[in-house]
Amino acid sequence: MFNFSEIIFIAVLALILIGPRQLPEVARNIGRLLNEFRRASDTLFAELKKPQIKIQPNVTEKNTEKSAEKNTTLSEVLNATKTITKNKDESNS
Repeated sequence: MFNFSEIIFIAVLALILIGPRQLPEVARNIGRLLNEFRRASDTLFAELKKPQIKIQPNVTEKNTEKSAEKNTTLSEVLNATKTITKNKDESNS
């Protein structure tokens, strides 16, 4: 990634800009931030690699047989919920 002369140049530049007293503290904080970023990205990638969970919704009497035979996806659950809400609104009118 970097060759030796570039690393030395960055170190000297940091020493001049930050100063010898604050350089260890700044380097420690940068290390902590990089470590925290690595942990967060590892957690994110682990979550993305998990298989998707299929949801079994609470179903009405009409959909009981169909839902018992198969697992439904989230979009199917949302569509069923919209239909149930729509039917309730129509029956209340």
